[in-house]
Amino acid sequence: MTNGNFQLIPERSVPLKYNVQAVNGKVQVPESSDKKDAYRISLNLVNGRVSSQVVD
Repeated sequence: MTNGNFQLIPERSVPLKYNVQAVNGKVQVPESSDKKDAYRISLNLVNGRVSSQVVD
């Protein structure tokens, strides 16, 4: 994506592995899980913000 904002709302019980890159912007995501069966989240962003709020 060239320009935009992503708001991730992952559940704490779901293992996720993040691969997030932003050229001009801010990235704030939780620590990636090291579990083999973790779901992968991949985002490439040129201008914008990626943030998250973990829920139980």
